[in-house]
Amino acid sequence: MTELGILNPDKRTELISGQILFGAAKGTPHILALRLLAVALDSLLINQPFFVSTQDPIQSDDFLQPEPDLAVLFNLHSLDKPELLQRF
Repeated sequence: MTELGILNPDKRTELISGQILFGAAKGTPHILALRLLAVALDSLLINQPFFVSTQDPIQSDDFLQPEPDLAVLFNLHSLDKPELLQRF
């Protein structure tokens, strides 16, 4: 779509459920807040079957792959460690 001049290659866009969504530019306060939150959550999730993901694509089905600023995700590798799952 950028080749056809429909979308500006310098603008942040995401395709979610067939709709083109425009994202705001990331500034210093946004980046700092995201980093501080990720570090704080990482420290709270030590020895938990979860992990923090920042600005990475998450494939929820065959059609959606959003890129949230921050997500707390279940660690599938923790299924091999029943001692971590006993609390849940």
